[in-house]
Amino acid sequence: MAGAEGPKDDLMEFVDAPLKADLMVKGPWGKVWQHGVIYGMVLGSACLFMFLFSGMKYCKGDEVYLKLTEQYDFAWLAASTAFALTMVMYIADVRYWNGNWRFVGAALLLACLVGYCAAALLAVKEYIVAPLSLFLFGTPVIFLALKRLAFLRMDIVAYLSSLRNAQFIVFLVAFVSWTAWVVADDRYWNVELKIEYYLRMECNVTNTIVETYVFDGGRVDLDAFTDEEVVEIDNQLVSCTEAFILWLAPFILAVWSFIFSAVLFFLIRTLNHARAATDKAKAMDPLAQAFLMLVSLGVFGLWVASSIAGAEMELSNIILALSLMMFVLTAVVVVAVFGVSNIRESMNTTPLGNRLIAMMNSDWTRALLAMLTTPIFLCYLVLSFITQQARRFFGCTKPLSDEEKKNLLTTNALRMIRSARGWNWGSVLVKTLWVGVAFFIFSVGVTRITTLLLSVLNEVMEPLSLGPVTVLFVIIGLTGFALPPVPGIPVYVFAGILLVPPAEKAGFGFWPAAMYAVLVSFLLKMAAIVLQQKVFGEIMGSKRVSIRRAVGVNSVEIRAIRVILTKRGLAMGKVAILCGGPDWPTSVLAGLLRVPLFGLDGALIGSLPVIFLIAPVVVAGALLLRAPEGEFWATLSTMALAVAFLIQSAAMLGAVHFIAKTVVENEEELKKMPPDEEVLALEEVSQHKSKVRSAVNHWRNLDPVSRVMLFLASVTMTASCYLFQGFGSGCFEVFEVTDSVSTTLDGNALNLVKPLGWIGVALWGYGTVFLYVFSKYLTYLTNLALKDKDLEERLIARATGNNNELAAIH
Repeated sequence: MAGAEGPKDDLMEFVDAPLKADLMVKGPWGKVWQHGVIYGMVLGSACLFMFLFSGMKYCKGDEVYLKLTEQYDFAWLAASTAFALTMVMYIADVRYWNGNWRFVGAALLLACLVGYCAAALLAVKEYIVAPLSLFLFGTPVIFLALKRLAFLRMDIVAYLSSLRNAQFIVFLVAFVSWTAWVVADDRYWNVELKIEYYLRMECNVTNTIVETYVFDGGRVDLDAFTDEEVVEIDNQLVSCTEAFILWLAPFILAVWSFIFSAVLFFLIRTLNHARAATDKAKAMDPLAQAFLMLVSLGVFGLWVASSIAGAEMELSNIILALSLMMFVLTAVVVVAVFGVSNIRESMNTTPLGNRLIAMMNSDWTRALLAMLTTPIFLCYLVLSFITQQARRFFGCTKPLSDEEKKNLLTTNALRMIRSARGWNWGSVLVKTLWVGVAFFIFSVGVTRITTLLLSVLNEVMEPLSLGPVTVLFVIIGLTGFALPPVPGIPVYVFAGILLVPPAEKAGFGFWPAAMYAVLVSFLLKMAAIVLQQKVFGEIMGSKRVSIRRAVGVNSVEIRAIRVILTKRGLAMGKVAILCGGPDWPTSVLAGLLRVPLFGLDGALIGSLPVIFLIAPVVVAGALLLRAPEGEFWATLSTMALAVAFLIQSAAMLGAVHFIAKTVVENEEELKKMPPDEEVLALEEVSQHKSKVRSAVNHWRNLDPVSRVMLFLASVTMTASCYLFQGFGSGCFEVFEVTDSVSTTLDGNALNLVKPLGWIGVALWGYGTVFLYVFSKYLTYLTNLALKDKDLEERLIARATGNNNELAAIH
């Protein structure tokens, strides 16, 4: 098994290999039997999923779950064995084995995959979503591998088209069959059905009365109970997520299939667009670029939605896990089809793509990467050391040159270290602190503090009638819309939470009360458009340079918006931007451009479809109040928030598409448009100040004490983030919107935080206070440098590593 020169130790070359050379070459569309195989495998895998994981009639989801649960003890054995085998294969450089040993390596790789799959299936007792994720993620990956193994000559568009159509059929069949089953057989998630499923899944049903009235099929005759007993039984039916997943499995399959078919649709659209493009610089479809951004936003939105909802039965974690799996799957599919180089090249074709690439290479991304991967990277360095020693003493591994044999770590590890050493760690660590602050705001502020404040607000507002509450909401909403950073979604969620309870007390039913909240929110949005466009745009924007700079009037994207908004009529692009664009910049820009407010092509008429974006968010907010009433409402609340965010993101997708399309088609004309000279002058001053501040904050210019303090602050901030995310239940008490501080927290809001949580808050507080003090210190040094030209030049020269310039200055 002598080690011969194998493939280059470069992951990018491996990733770029699939289909890269044949993307633009049209192959044969494929024979009927080939498309039949694709349809058959997709539909067959969907039927297998339903049979194994669903609780519908003739399906065996409960039996499969119970059988797997019985073998839970073997899950860790399978996982640890597979992991150990993976480490051995990595250290032994299996990818460099040749001859017959290549088949041995393939067999070991197959054994690892089987081990991991078995571990995922057997771990269902503790990780309910593991089998679902394994099936839903693994099946598309198998289909992509099938293209390379059995359908290599078949045109990629033809293959993906059949795969897309089959997935969409799965969506239709799964959704319709599940809906029909629920409606026709009265299988709603009510107390009766919950009892049946809890008994089928052998969950704990503590009410002995229930066991007395169970009849064939596991059903319970609720007529034998009083209303009070039914409520008591419902309150006891908690903490059995597997029962709910058994009921919801077909719907999960339907949603997953729909999203995957949408991903394939945009990939096919991009391929066709690239093949038809005569100008290579315009080969990337702007809509496809926007869709990839939507997928990323969707994952974040689902996380926020599931976290806010606080649903029982670990649904938040399940939604987050499945959405992250979809994001990873999308990335895998895109990279497998296009390759990293093609994606990078395509993203370079538009200003939007360039900005995204620049963002990925920025210190912000490096800060996020440092926070997320530092523990993993340290483990990788240990593994790299062991691998390097194995390469020095065993002939079956990658051959090393005489120079490489002198190194303690592998070449890849050294390359990563050299790359990291080239970072501006002063800037990266400061941004790490900002990332930690943002994480705390979303993870703790949105999910817990906001819930606490809303609970207190509900108590305060409870004695008030509908009229005063509506007036108060309008005042708060208009104030929020007047602030540039505040988006509309929090205002609409707030409307559902604040207006629905007093409307119900006034005699409205729940849904009429929700519709009242939608109407008030819509009228508020129209008033906000008038305020933003007339006051901030037309009146203040023409006089204040800061407002025009905040809008970004000199950017190519804003110039594209100007072109779209100033066209006569109500074209699709104009409506998409008015409804899907960011609230404050869009309306203020319309005011700056003197876009008519009234009339058939005015901003108000063009913004009318925004009600379809407002309604789901308001309803989602209203459902938050009912989430603690039972798992059904909790689930509906979570799903409504997720759907609301995706609808908002889809509207933004349309706006981004038309903006990107205009930029691609009119890039040269947009660049030639005369800039706002006052804004340009202000931006030049700001850019110069930012350059000097960046030089002051460069690692080479920081004194040793500042370096140590900055490093310690970033460590404590990172530790707090890991603590809040990994041990959330140990840091905070469970508290819902409908809970009361006086009863749930014994009258003290600070009881929301447990002792472990206070440790995390202290770590976060130290990092935040240091960030404030250090920022003031940097501002002081920056002002000194701006006043001393010689000092400024020395700092910039040292930051840029220009030793010749530094010597000349000295």
